[in-house]
Amino acid sequence: MAWDRQMELNAFGSLVGSALLRHVSAEGCQLMVESLPVESGARLAVVVPDSPHYVLGTVRWLVGSRAGFAFDADIGHELRAILESQHPLPTPVLLYSA
Repeated sequence: MAWDRQMELNAFGSLVGSALLRHVSAEGCQLMVESLPVESGARLAVVVPDSPHYVLGTVRWLVGSRAGFAFDADIGHELRAILESQHPLPTPVLLYSA
């Protein structure tokens, strides 16, 4: 399983950095990023560390250290529950170029 996971991650491209997820909806979320080379229009894979879950999408806007991220397709309740934090702190994720 770990080998398959690594192959999937390699298919995305290079690791851009990490971020925190907030305000997850079926259509997208807010990424809290710091000092990352993320631009509006960037295609990214948002990957939950140590899990098989990821979502592809596009950065739609940037304001300071926050970015609006639109998913390529609406996500279901199960994935949304995984991406949404179950505690007051935002969910940490890894960002790969897609």
